[in-house]
Amino acid sequence: MKEKLVIKKRYVVSLIITIFVLFVTRSFYTSEGIIQAKVNLTNLTQESFANITLAVSNVSHYKEVKRYSERHKLEINKPCIYNFKYNDIKNIKFARLVFANLDTNNIYEFSPIVFGKNYKLKDLKAYTSTDANISIVDGKVRFTPKKPVCIILYDKELQGLHSPINVDFYTLIIILVLSFLISLKIANYIADFKDIKNQSRIEIFFLLAFFVFLFLPMSHIDDSDKSKTENRFLAKFKPLITKEGTINYTFGKDYEAYFNDRFYLRDCLFNTYMNYIYICKSVIETPKVLFDKHSNYMFVKRNPDLKLRKSQVNTLAQVFTNFNKFCLENNIKLYILIVPDSTDIYYSKLESYFNKKSYSNYIDRVKEVRKKAQANIIFPYEELRDTTVNGYTYFKADPHWTDFGAYIGYKALMRQIIKDFPETHIVPLDDYKLTFSNKIRSEIARLYRDGWFLESQLKPYTWNINNILDVEYKYYDHKDNQNFTVQYINSSYRVGRNYSYNEAPDIKVLSMGTSMHENLNGFLPYSFKNLKYYRLNSGKLSNLEQYKVIKYYKKDILDYNPQILILCLTMDNLDNINNSFMEEK
Repeated sequence: MKEKLVIKKRYVVSLIITIFVLFVTRSFYTSEGIIQAKVNLTNLTQESFANITLAVSNVSHYKEVKRYSERHKLEINKPCIYNFKYNDIKNIKFARLVFANLDTNNIYEFSPIVFGKNYKLKDLKAYTSTDANISIVDGKVRFTPKKPVCIILYDKELQGLHSPINVDFYTLIIILVLSFLISLKIANYIADFKDIKNQSRIEIFFLLAFFVFLFLPMSHIDDSDKSKTENRFLAKFKPLITKEGTINYTFGKDYEAYFNDRFYLRDCLFNTYMNYIYICKSVIETPKVLFDKHSNYMFVKRNPDLKLRKSQVNTLAQVFTNFNKFCLENNIKLYILIVPDSTDIYYSKLESYFNKKSYSNYIDRVKEVRKKAQANIIFPYEELRDTTVNGYTYFKADPHWTDFGAYIGYKALMRQIIKDFPETHIVPLDDYKLTFSNKIRSEIARLYRDGWFLESQLKPYTWNINNILDVEYKYYDHKDNQNFTVQYINSSYRVGRNYSYNEAPDIKVLSMGTSMHENLNGFLPYSFKNLKYYRLNSGKLSNLEQYKVIKYYKKDILDYNPQILILCLTMDNLDNINNSFMEEK
């Protein structure tokens, strides 16, 4: 009777231990399921495309945990449903919509955001925006964007919105059975500890450790499509019977790659390894960038010999000559501004990784193009290189030039323009309000960001981003906003702006460019009364089509009839400029 009581106690102890193990390991067999959201958008004015990002967070509006973007064509007065899905969100508290590629002349409306089946963000007064004029009509949010990129907040904290909990019963049963058997073995072992020989104790500990380490990697298989730490898509499991009902004859061959990409704690091991590499190396190299962790400089890896091959020099010079001839035939003065890349200016910071001779040859080739082409080509390489000692002309953790660097380029361009149009002048920096920030402001939206380019390129490595953004950059914003207006252009393949400044000389200018032109627009529009700007690589045309200027913009140029046409290109764009630049429709 006493022996049976002892056995029952052992089972009770084993059961208690098992319950405790199930509680501790609940993250192995449970996961946050997918929660879906729906936005119903209608364009009330004319057909167009719209990108919507629904960003959700459990911290604040501007600390995005999950974001998911969709792009659809909008037909007039026909609702378009955008479906979003999120997983691994424990408690969503905030939501915001980010619209892109909107036409500022259009009127849009959307019904309240719905999460799941019935969680509706129905307090219409909570939808606010500084980027759009908002009104409430017939239970919907109607808005007219002030600019193509428009952010609308749901300015009210969400209560009780959780993702559903998924239970992996297969893993649960494995944990339940193993934990009970092991805990029963431990209970028996402790009870009989005095009677077990030393060799048997070692065997028990060895088997226990073996089964734990054997079970741990397979205890929770990652079902994500993409790795957050490595910023790449993970290998997928291919079942024996496919969704189409056919037999997969390669079944099992790719399982090793699938398991190696998804076993439990892989991200932890990967981060540990990457941090080890980060500690041991002074320069971190990825397929796209080089990052010096001591100086915090990052460069996009480009072979200068491939950026502008020697065989391209004559072709490029002829293309610019032909474009200048077209402009002169239409009484337009052409000015071509070629902006160096950050690597062209700062390559000495990582000289051991860059071939100095190649860069020297590359710079000489651009100068040779300038010499051979019958056109006004401005290439402010020396000005930017020599001025760098007094300030940062390019961001350390972003490939674009700073406001200060853009002003150097602007002055070089204007000195050439003033020779032909003496009535204009270089706008002095005294006309600007100076501010400082370690954040990076560039590209179309010109928003202050926390090194998003650096973080996207060096995602496998962990660090404090604020320590890397260690420079207070100069930012310039013109003081006179009363006489300055901006109208956004967003139709068909055209993306750009119409600038008007009443205090400037009455000169009509058309400018065309790429990303470097965005910070240049902080200065250039204040030198002329009217300036129209088109962004060539806006993403609306393919890479092969976006630099065919005559094909897509000839009518715009002739209809606008400018006195000046400015073409702003980066060194990296030159490889894309060929005879198709002058191609007719």
